[in-house]
Amino acid sequence: MESMVKKMGCVHQSVSYPTNYTICEDPDVFPSEDILEKCKRECNEACWEESYSLRSEVKFDQAEKCSNDLNCEKKDMFLNFIFNRLEVEKFAHEPRYESVEMFSYIGGYMGMWLGISLVALFDFLEILFCLLFYPLRSKNKLKKIAIPRGRFA
Repeated sequence: MESMVKKMGCVHQSVSYPTNYTICEDPDVFPSEDILEKCKRECNEACWEESYSLRSEVKFDQAEKCSNDLNCEKKDMFLNFIFNRLEVEKFAHEPRYESVEMFSYIGGYMGMWLGISLVALFDFLEILFCLLFYPLRSKNKLKKIAIPRGRFA
């Protein structure tokens, strides 16, 4: 495409790649064979294709005005859209908060509203866990340490 712009100053109408290059007005201007070969080697197929559906309305009936024209009788219409430039605007959505930002906001709000930090919260949960499971651990140790008196007397 860039080779054709350098040689002819425009891009052929059949090129549907979105660029800011001017499209040739003369439909008889075609890229040369060396440009086509280079494009076949280096260019990939399109990644995706978008199609749009249109809604049409009939304002008046022209069936009686059609004289043996099959397209007119079936109300078919064929349109070719040729654009001067093929430009694509890409809008990328980025999340408002990243995960690190989210946790820092949560910690900040907890500190402001409740007067505690995440470190203090996890410290409290650790103490609570130790208090609940300490009696169970000590009972298990007593069972293991207890020695029956009858054997050594």
